[in-house]
Amino acid sequence: MKAIILPVCFLGLLTVASADDLKGQITAMNGVVQKAMLKRDAVAFAAALKGQVTPDFKYFEDAKAKPMTFDQMVANMKMGFAQMASISTAEANVLTAKETGNTAKAVVSHHMLGKVAGQDKKTHTMTFSGVSIDMYQKIGGTWKMASMTWRSQETRLDGHLQKRPGM
Repeated sequence: MKAIILPVCFLGLLTVASADDLKGQITAMNGVVQKAMLKRDAVAFAAALKGQVTPDFKYFEDAKAKPMTFDQMVANMKMGFAQMASISTAEANVLTAKETGNTAKAVVSHHMLGKVAGQDKKTHTMTFSGVSIDMYQKIGGTWKMASMTWRSQETRLDGHLQKRPGM
């Protein structure tokens, strides 16, 4: 189940178009990321974002988790996409964005809706909702995501809350 929710985790990487402010950049990139997510295209998703993260980017499942690199995160996303039969909704909305000099913090809500094949060989509805804390650095006049940390996550299968491994 963990690999199933990973594609949504990457919605937090909705970063860096050519807008002047952070919130505008996140919003501008959302269209590109959403298209890749809806197609379950990990290659397009990674290509759209690779230059938009810092070289030392870190991804955290929660505040206590061991960090993943961008490439590790994308590999997990690819596994998650493979488990999805379809994705009908992939959204991210900036709740807050605060710039302080060359650093910034965004709080972003995420929502995904899709279909997965269960162990019973039937198709099930999977929903994911969560809030991430995304940290940015301004490099060469462009905001780049330095880290993404999940503050909260909830996955439901056919409406039933799913327990995260290790929780």
